Amino acid sequence: MFQNASDLAAMAQALSRSTDYRVLRRLVPRPTSMPASGQETRIGILLDTETTGLDHRKDELIELGMVKFDYTPNGRIIGVRDTFSAFNEPSEPIPTCAQGLCLQPLDARGARNSRLAAPACS
Repeated sequence: MFQNASDLAAMAQALSRSTDYRVLRRLVPRPTSMPASGQETRIGILLDTETTGLDHRKDELIELGMVKFDYTPNGRIIGVRDTFSAFNEPSEPIPTCAQGLCLQPLDARGARNSRLAAPACS
């Protein structure tokens, strides 16, 4: 199809002007890094989950994302160590009310990801 980045950007801009489309842009990962030797740091993990609803008894996890990062004692983030992202297709269709907040049904189709149980950011 289109290989030129400016063509793709123009297409995305045109679609975003329409009320019929919502354009999501790819997040460009930051390069991973390690803190300088001897620098006092702490490790944090940002965790993002998407579910089919708010009832933990019946709703399912459909997306898990994590970013493992180093930060200084005063809270300044100094580098990203690792990232993790996984999808899981729910056993029931994603409710319409949740589709605008998280994944679209096609995003998780066929994703039976056992990595949700054992993420890489350990």
